[in-house]
Amino acid sequence: MIAKPEFLTLDAEVFYNGPALEAAGIGPDMWDEDRLAEYLEDGVAFEAADDPNSAIVQYPSEEGGLAMLLRWDDEAYELLNAWPFLPEVVSTPASPFRIGESPEGDQAFVTCQIGGAALVYFEDSYLLSRDEYRAGEIEFAQFYAIGAQFRPAGTGLLEIGPDDPAYASLVENGATLNSSGNLEFSLAGAALMAPRFDIAPNAYEFRGEVVSLAELNDWIVPDAAIARVTVMRPFEDEDGEPDAEGLDLPILLRKPLLEAEDWPQPGDEVEGVIYVYGSGFAAPFDDDDDDDNEDDGAGDAEEGVPILR
Repeated sequence: MIAKPEFLTLDAEVFYNGPALEAAGIGPDMWDEDRLAEYLEDGVAFEAADDPNSAIVQYPSEEGGLAMLLRWDDEAYELLNAWPFLPEVVSTPASPFRIGESPEGDQAFVTCQIGGAALVYFEDSYLLSRDEYRAGEIEFAQFYAIGAQFRPAGTGLLEIGPDDPAYASLVENGATLNSSGNLEFSLAGAALMAPRFDIAPNAYEFRGEVVSLAELNDWIVPDAAIARVTVMRPFEDEDGEPDAEGLDLPILLRKPLLEAEDWPQPGDEVEGVIYVYGSGFAAPFDDDDDDDNEDDGAGDAEEGVPILR
């Protein structure tokens, strides 16, 4: 029996995705009346069976682009929130243990255990999956991220002194001191994610190696690409040894935000700031259209969710 997660109620303002939308190139000019009407007319809409007055609309399709949370107010739909979503994800077993809901229960930040690490993500379909979260049925999740800062990784030298809480135990276990009496470590080849709760619940500083890069020719704004970056190595193989492949997270990049002349290439080490998004599900994800790559099933809608009329 899967343990049910702890539920908390968060202030509605916490769920504002403005910075991630801006990073994805979706600025104020994308929200004029004509554009919004186009999103609603041409997008794909989903509503929860127990909440016919709320809906999620995905534009230009359910394969990737812009998602919007709407609520009917007796005359028209009110736009409550919006966020970018990608045509690529990485899927992995996940164990949610804390859910921070909006007061209306239609949005959430999920804290889950994946491998040996905890990860917080904005749940991009919580309106449709909240009953499964509440029943403790979520066992897997698929993740992607929006890049807010992206640059070649620095030299990666980390130095800690006697005032650091980890210093004494590291020395006791044989770590070598440098000439200044401090411990010095190289981050070269590391896969790291550090929470930036001061920015957003789902914001992280990261460092890792690029494993692939694909330009997006049909994204909602130009000059965009998806880089898969190894940001975590919390997993173990069947023998209990660390899995060197780790978590290769798809990250949306845009040329205006790159601190480099061109896209990063496989093998490059990069770092920056990202916003993590995802969606939980109760059964292993099965992409019937691409049996050779189960991770590339982003945007596939949940079967049985009625289309909004």
